[in-house]
Order: sequence, then structure tokens, then C-alpha cells
Amino acid sequence: MLTTQKDTEGLLRFGHVSEYDAKRHMGRVSFPATGTDSGWLPVLVSFSNGNRCEAHIDIGTHVACVMSGEGSELGVILGAFYDDNNSAPDGDMNIWRTRFADGTEIFYDRQSHTLTADCTGDVEIISGGNTDIQAGGNVSITAGNFSITYKSGDSSLGISSPGKINIFSADSMDMKTMKDFTLRVAGDIDMKGRHVTIEEGLI
Repeated sequence: MLTTQKDTEGLLRFGHVSEYDAKRHMGRVSFPATGTDSGWLPVLVSFSNGNRCEAHIDIGTHVACVMSGEGSELGVILGAFYDDNNSAPDGDMNIWRTRFADGTEIFYDRQSHTLTADCTGDVEIISGGNTDIQAGGNVSITAGNFSITYKSGDSSLGISSPGKINIFSADSMDMKTMKDFTLRVAGDIDMKGRHVTIEEGLI
């Protein structure tokens, strides 16, 4: 079936989102070329059944739509695109980036092989199983406070290194255990301080 230019103009339209319903993932679009507004149109997603994708479109976003015939009630929003008034943040073929309105960014630079997540708020990583972090180089953690909390009573903490382990505190350091404490060293133990106190008894 051949499609004429008139049919194509009726099917593919460009406009700006005027209303949006996040719960239904649907929007209404204003078409400046015809001076009309669409009905509620679903927004195209990558998948929506077993696997589900959710990414919303802001009001005012420039979008492309496929309409059913020359009417404005039935159709689908294909997605957004950049224009002269709203350019891509980098314009670099080597960078994949998602930038949120609050300033949070997730981007990857394939030229420098660098993955960066820059969050303006809190970050939560939740795992229902084991969590394995491996690095070919160094691992550095910088924080105002750092804590490790165990949820079960039989948990244990293991620190192993083929080389040196350095623990430094600019302030006092307190080590307590409610059970036995064992320190095994194959070499010498050197403890230095203005006052070194070892007490026997209950904490």
C-alpha cells in the first residue's frame, strides 16, 4: 500500500506536551501547525509487560506523534527530540548521559572508559543476596561518617590484605566487643602512645 504525502502529514505530527498524566503514562499534545490539541495519547516505552520501563515526559517537551488518520483523538507519542531551543547537553558521540531536572546525572564516557553517577541527594543500594565489588585498581571512600551495621547476630566482618593495612584516626579510636577478642600476629606488635591502657573486666 502506497502512502501519499497527505496521508503522511496526517499520520506524523510534531507538537509540545500540554498536559501529562503520570499514573496512566499518557499526555496531551498541542500541534502549532494546525492549532489543535490532541486527546490523551499513550507514550511509547521500550517494554510494558513482564519487564517494565517508566520514564516520564515533562510538560512543554517537543515530541513526535503518530496519529490515526487526520484526527487528533487517537494516536501515540513516539518520544521527545532536541531542537534549536533545547540542545543536547554534550553533543559528544562518546558520551551517554541521563540528566535529571534536579541536577542528578548518570553518564558514561566510552573514550575515557569512565562511568559517573552524580546524585544531588541520597543513594541507596539494596541487594537481596550477596554483593560483590571488585576493582582492578584502588578503592577510595570519602565520607563525613562511615558505619557498617549487621542485621543478624551471627554476622562477621573480615578484612584481608596481602600487604599492609593502615588504620588512622585524627581523633580517638574506640574498639569494643561484647565477646572474646583475638589478635594473632606472625611478627612483632608495636603499640605507641602517650598513655596505653589495657583493662580487664566488663565493658
